[in-house]
Amino acid sequence: MAETSEPVEPEFHKYFASISEKYNRWWNFYTLTDTLDRQSQDKAGFSSFDSPFDFGLMVEKVEPKQDKQEKRDRLPVLEAIRKYATEHVLLVGKPGSGKSTALQRLLWEEVRAIIQGEKRKIPVLIELRRWDTSLETLIYKVLRSHKYRVDKEKIEDLLVDGELLLLMDGLNELPSDEARDKVAKFRQDYPDTGMVFTTRDLALGGNLGIDEQLEIQPLTVNQIKNIIRNYFPESGENLLRQLENRLRELGETPFILKMLCEIFESSGEIPKNKGELFSKFDSKVNYFKENKEPVPIPEGLRSKKKELLSYLAFEMMQSENPQVNPVGFRLSISRDRAEAILEKFLTGKIEYPWEKAKDYLEGLLKHCLLESTTSELDRVTIQFHHQLFQEYYAAEYLLRLLPSLSDRTLQRDYLNLLKWTESIAIVLALVEDEGQAVHIVQLALDVDLMLGSRLAGEVQEKFQERAKIFIDKLKIPIEHKKFLSILSSHTITKVRYNFEQKWEDNMIEIGGYQPTFYVDENGIPVIDYTQDQKDEKESIYYVNGVVYNNEKAHNEQLLSLMLQNLKNQDFMLRFNAAQILGKIGNDEIIDELNQAYDAEFTEFPLNYIVRMAIISALGKIGRDKAIPTLDKALKDKELIVRIAAINALFNVGVKASSVLIKALQDEDDDIRERAVEALGELGDESYILSLHNHLLIETEYGVFWRIIETLQLIQNRCKFYNHEIFYSPLIEDETENKSQPITYIVNVNGNVGNINAGDVNINGNQIGLQDGK
Repeated sequence: MAETSEPVEPEFHKYFASISEKYNRWWNFYTLTDTLDRQSQDKAGFSSFDSPFDFGLMVEKVEPKQDKQEKRDRLPVLEAIRKYATEHVLLVGKPGSGKSTALQRLLWEEVRAIIQGEKRKIPVLIELRRWDTSLETLIYKVLRSHKYRVDKEKIEDLLVDGELLLLMDGLNELPSDEARDKVAKFRQDYPDTGMVFTTRDLALGGNLGIDEQLEIQPLTVNQIKNIIRNYFPESGENLLRQLENRLRELGETPFILKMLCEIFESSGEIPKNKGELFSKFDSKVNYFKENKEPVPIPEGLRSKKKELLSYLAFEMMQSENPQVNPVGFRLSISRDRAEAILEKFLTGKIEYPWEKAKDYLEGLLKHCLLESTTSELDRVTIQFHHQLFQEYYAAEYLLRLLPSLSDRTLQRDYLNLLKWTESIAIVLALVEDEGQAVHIVQLALDVDLMLGSRLAGEVQEKFQERAKIFIDKLKIPIEHKKFLSILSSHTITKVRYNFEQKWEDNMIEIGGYQPTFYVDENGIPVIDYTQDQKDEKESIYYVNGVVYNNEKAHNEQLLSLMLQNLKNQDFMLRFNAAQILGKIGNDEIIDELNQAYDAEFTEFPLNYIVRMAIISALGKIGRDKAIPTLDKALKDKELIVRIAAINALFNVGVKASSVLIKALQDEDDDIRERAVEALGELGDESYILSLHNHLLIETEYGVFWRIIETLQLIQNRCKFYNHEIFYSPLIEDETENKSQPITYIVNVNGNVGNINAGDVNINGNQIGLQDGK
């Protein structure tokens, strides 16, 4: 970790002592809730270990354009953070994967090193979900809370001097685009300040353009077994035998694994799935908190607790204005708003709902998985202790709502929105009716293949075989079916591609045709092809021994000369002219380049090199006027010309997307893959349908994988899966299409969206294959 240039100031000693005291049991901070008492935390926090227990979390560095089949280096999480913390680094991981705990442990270890005399940057842990007005304000509040009385002006000095290491937890938990913009600007303002960010793998908060990205890897089966054996030295083997093949499902992250151990320790029972795990923990944590302190429980709260939390979480899954922003949600709300939500729920159920709402909210804060914070402006906000708890309680409410939802409403307002995916996964684990569970998977597959495949693995184990029948019946290559069948336990890496280097990457093919220089009959150099034709810093061109600078007169002379050379019989002069025209060109020469491309179809074998340079030039000019010629270039018999056309169309932008989509039909898989990458970088949500449809017919695994990555990239940007469903009108009265938990029928030998139902008949709680199939 980078050192500070001078010893830290004495007034920081109280800050270090406070941090050291609070986080000296960092291994307890795979925390399920901050409100358990110390005795219960000793039980829940793996305090049975004689020393801090390291889960052994590993990360992989996300590399741009890396093939998924390539092996990536793995490093222990803190080692990797320290390696890249001199730059700004993003730690990506599933909910509960240990991101927050990694930062807490790093904070404690850095402070301990400073106390022991080492020179380190001063670490400050920032929880971004507690966003106030600015990052400077959050830093100020954290330092003050740990006994460092600092003025706000001093904080700016520390940032400018690069003396802080900021550990910023929960990029995805920032409350608004405005907050994200402020954080992005903060990064630009203080490039010398070390910053480590964390975010969920759904990329809900974006990546702020951070190049260094580390992805937390799931716990391996051996890691899970070792953790259970250490937690239960005597009964661990018994628990492992009962879990058998469910280790991956119930032990995929430290957070979930810890909940499992707590439930098993207190009841001796193993939950059937994650939904039941959350439900049992809800009861357990309520028991713990009632014993924490003798706080009276408001009358009626015991019986209404789960309903109140579920409705509150459900409402928080909506944005402030759902009609304007249906994809948004809230991780925190004002106390007044929380009271109003509870009052709305209680109205018509009890007397004086406005009074009870206040009492019940206070009871929920004291006894349940809610907490309140106060901002610098004295605004009190309410939030769940962990986003997973909010998603669980919202799932409980959605589960009760299911019978009243039509298929279309369920698809449009829930299945299609990324914010609901985790909650729906929990819902499916709780659904006891086989027909209802399988029908939801059907609907999800028709929204998005990857979503439906993942949810097929979330239904109760006894239903999974039947839910996955629909994946088996998909009309796609068998290798792709295998991928979809394991999607529920598979992590898809987000990849960004650098298109600026694409043209240069393919210049190698021309290398053999480039002489060091041309000479005339007198031995005088005409063009030096080994030298860059433009000095980017000076904006100077060297052509025919003449220096052309950036002045208008010189540009006009150069432009005139290059247009002449574009028609020269020497193919290298034409090649060089196209290169330079692309750098200095404008709309006026597009017609000339278009005509020049058509003129390059002669018997001379090297004309394709000039065609490639012309197409590249059109791409650098980047105007939609060039699209017809670029469309022609996509049909060029030479691969390198078609590659140049893909890059050029990308530079033209969204207006060229319809032509780019045509490239998905190219016979060469390299062209198809590059077209997919370009569409992903352009990122328009309208591409989803074309990419999804091509996914069904793509035979090359590498291209198939790129389509999946690209779809995920676009979906993460727009926060929904299916463009057509998102923009479809909502029909209020769809009683003829209501989803009922009693009977679902799939037409025999029929098609369900993209699915070939193939002899499947579902009735009530049973499913059978006709004709012995």
